[in-house]
Amino acid sequence: MISQAKITYQSMQSGGQSIWDILIEGILWNSSAWIEKNDFKDPLVKDEYVTKGNVTEQGIMKFFMNSMGSNFCV
Repeated sequence: MISQAKITYQSMQSGGQSIWDILIEGILWNSSAWIEKNDFKDPLVKDEYVTKGNVTEQGIMKFFMNSMGSNFCV
């Protein structure tokens, strides 16, 4: 599902930028959730980066983090 959405919206352009990139930028700039480097205090969480803040917005951020793999910027 993620890969199909990414393919669809990367091919659409607005102002020289893909709709996918505009969507990611809009979500990240307008969210109260954030991404930070894992301090590994919780031994059950093995990911390098973790989301914090509003749980709904964390879910949206995780969707984009999964779609970008290790290519997202913090």
